[in-house]
Amino acid sequence: MEQKEINIDKLVAGDERAFIAFIEYHSSALYHYAFNILHQKECAEEVVSDVFLEVWKHRKKLGKIENIKGWLYRILYNKSISFLRKDSVEYTNLSFDEVEDFTFELVPSQEEKLIGEEKLSILNAAIASLPSKSRQ
Repeated sequence: MEQKEINIDKLVAGDERAFIAFIEYHSSALYHYAFNILHQKECAEEVVSDVFLEVWKHRKKLGKIENIKGWLYRILYNKSISFLRKDSVEYTNLSFDEVEDFTFELVPSQEEKLIGEEKLSILNAAIASLPSKSRQ
């Protein structure tokens, strides 16, 4: 029996070490294929992760699959196309008005809060020292 067959048999049985070896063996080629479709590193990594999740879910069927590599590439291709479709739908649902009104509020650090409070107290003290008409 070949080493690959032993690993597949172990993977089918739920051996996590065999699954890790399976991932290490296939991940690079799958990543490059996904990257060629998606043209984005993070997206390709996400799709490859989804493929291995499918493998783990359906590991009991692996012993019956004649061409595992072809099966992996088919899953990867389908997930990549689904990702592109989903991604294009998200972009088409945005209108220019929605993007224009978008604001990103920065969360101040503790130090910035203290400096801001100090500046505010100095400003309030300066305002309090002004004559009443100037204060208004």
